[in-house]
Amino acid sequence: MKGQWVLHSIDKENFPSAYSVKSVFEEAPPECFVGSVWNLPNNGKGTITFDAEGTLCAPGAVRNIVWSIYNPGKGNGQPQFQFKKIYPGDKPSNVTAGYRLDLSYADSEQLVLRMPLDLEGTAGYLVFNFERLQ
Repeated sequence: MKGQWVLHSIDKENFPSAYSVKSVFEEAPPECFVGSVWNLPNNGKGTITFDAEGTLCAPGAVRNIVWSIYNPGKGNGQPQFQFKKIYPGDKPSNVTAGYRLDLSYADSEQLVLRMPLDLEGTAGYLVFNFERLQ
């Protein structure tokens, strides 16, 4: 998991055709995340650097995060990538809001995270497809 990853696509899984996602991680539309670089160093203090152009996007913006892998234990589900956004002046221990994505696949070159969404009573997913930069 640790290293630099570029988010090369976001797929929709089990989505009704008329359903759209306006914002991801209370930050921006999904298309603004495509091309972003996720720096996930060993110490758990990472960044997301945005690259996409667009009306609601902020190319060049950097979001500080604290990340880790949540392992629910044998028989209790799959491991999850979890992170929380850290704003200037925040102490990570004081930030209680965060995000968890299912860790679907990871090897030395690829990373796939699935974000479950409640779509009016049915489960849909945004699937984040990453490729390793370094």
